Amino acid sequence: MFQCPHCKNKGIGIWAKLWCGSDAPAQCKYCGELSFVHSRYRFGLQSARPLIVSWLTIGLCIYLFFVSHPMYVLLAVPFIWLAGRFWALALLPLQPITQQQSVACRQFGNGFIVVVAILVITGITIASL
Repeated sequence: MFQCPHCKNKGIGIWAKLWCGSDAPAQCKYCGELSFVHSRYRFGLQSARPLIVSWLTIGLCIYLFFVSHPMYVLLAVPFIWLAGRFWALALLPLQPITQQQSVACRQFGNGFIVVVAILVITGITIASL
């Protein structure tokens, strides 16, 4: 459980924090308020330490494989990467958001996807002429 930025209780679950964004925020089980992890943190721009640690660990596993050649070292790579991702998840800050802001973000995201789809379809149509 993670600390809610509104009530400061540990009311945000692991899966809720893992999947929350501004368009689908996590809801605290104590106060019912919404919060999310900003995309700049989620995609590694501000959370470089956990990303670097997980990739260095994967590099170490691959190096150990080439030095000692046991296959089980390579089998550990996905588990080490997942451990690094969950560690990064625990470090990422939750930010408060209102229901209206969440709806606005969802509408913007949906509009953006529609525009991209129209551009792709237009490009394919023009290329096939």
